[in-house]
Amino acid sequence: MRKRKNVFWLRPALLFAVSGVLLFLSTVGSTRAALNYYSENYEVRLNVSSIGVSLLENGKVVSSRNYIDNEWSETSRPLLENMLDQDEKLVLGRKYSESLAVENSGAIDSYVRVILYKNWTKDEEEAADTELSPDLIRLELTGEDWIEDTNASTRERTVLYYTKVVPSGGRTPAFCSSLSLDPSIGRKVTVSREGSTIRTAYAYDGYRFNLRAEVDAVQNHNAEEAIKSAWGVNVSVSADGTLSLGGADD
Repeated sequence: MRKRKNVFWLRPALLFAVSGVLLFLSTVGSTRAALNYYSENYEVRLNVSSIGVSLLENGKVVSSRNYIDNEWSETSRPLLENMLDQDEKLVLGRKYSESLAVENSGAIDSYVRVILYKNWTKDEEEAADTELSPDLIRLELTGEDWIEDTNASTRERTVLYYTKVVPSGGRTPAFCSSLSLDPSIGRKVTVSREGSTIRTAYAYDGYRFNLRAEVDAVQNHNAEEAIKSAWGVNVSVSADGTLSLGGADD
């Protein structure tokens, strides 16, 4: 899927670029791994061609991937398109509403996982720059029926699992509620004087932040084995369908 970026400029106080959030829905691999594995045992009961998952931003679908009639149907648009009003300046430290949730847009009850990636890049470079910490990109996670796999998470990556079955057509609570940038970014400056002219140079001029969300789903039939096959993690599922990390192999 082609990545698209929006760039917001801070004027006039701070002259560094900030990109909009990048969205990438998971590739066919992980979802199909579970479907292929279990279609052998449940091909009579499962409609394999009806799995689907969508990412919601502030209550609206921004990207979706649905398997319909033996083909993947995709829609996608950038996040943060409406974070700023026209001519509004982005303010460091201010919390902007960024409610992110998942919808089961298929016909199979499923468990869902989200992986968030965040980093900084400079100028037009694609490789992540290590000068600025990913921690300066602040996402307020809700924790509402979402659990983090701390063994798989790093400063650049956060792995979240929703602990309940998402029924067909159902939505999860938001896993993220707001986004902000640490105001310390704008405080590292160098001031120089040339005659009567004072010049202020910002250390992070030309930087932009990037945030990517991967969303995928596994059907809830024999969920422990399905999730192990698809995502490579051990989980336990209680009698009421609640998922927890860790299983027999841990």
